[in-house]
Amino acid sequence: SVVDEGHSELFAVRGNKAVDESIYNYLIDGVLPPERITYPGPPRPDIAPDSAGGATGSGIGTLVAQVESWIAANKAW
Repeated sequence: SVVDEGHSELFAVRGNKAVDESIYNYLIDGVLPPERITYPGPPRPDIAPDSAGGATGSGIGTLVAQVESWIAANKAW
């Protein structure tokens, strides 16, 4: 599984190198990963706490910019 990930991980599509490496190891070398393995998920954007403006305060512009930046960096999904 992938930590803190709401989508199914897609081999060679989402850009998770740890997931891709495990699948390549299986497909090329026949090496299975451990029975239960957890991979790190993509980093989440830093979002200001609600006390910094919330949805209607001055922090919304920063929040929108952070979300747009995160989306641009994670276009694989």
